[in-house]
Amino acid sequence: MPQIVVTSSRGVGLTDGQKKSLLEFMIESVTESMGWPSHMVGGMWITPELVVDEIELQVKIEFSAPVWKFWKYIKWARLFEAQLHYVLQRTEIVPVGTHVAVWVCPQWQALFRDFHKN
Repeated sequence: MPQIVVTSSRGVGLTDGQKKSLLEFMIESVTESMGWPSHMVGGMWITPELVVDEIELQVKIEFSAPVWKFWKYIKWARLFEAQLHYVLQRTEIVPVGTHVAVWVCPQWQALFRDFHKN
C-alpha cells in the first residue's frame, strides 16, 4: 500500500489542524494523480521528542517494487516528486521558514528534493 509519512522536528509551529490539513492535502494529491481510491493511501504524523529550532516536514511515499515496471515508475516518481515539491513550496499551509523534504521512493531507490520555504 502507498504510504505517506510526515515528520516534524519540533512539536510547535504547526497546529493539529494544520498538520491534519497538510496530510489530507498530500493524500488527496496522491490519490488524484494515480487514480487510486482514497482508502489505498495512508498517512501519519510523527513528532520526535527533541525540540529543535526549525520545523522539518518529510513526505515519504513507498510502493512495492512488483507494482511498477522500473522505467515507468521512475518517470512517474520524478514527475510526482517535482509536482508535490512545486505545490508545497507555494501553499499557505506550510509556514514561512519551514524546511520541507519530499521523498518518493520505491524499495530499490530514493529520490530526494528539499527546499526552504521563503
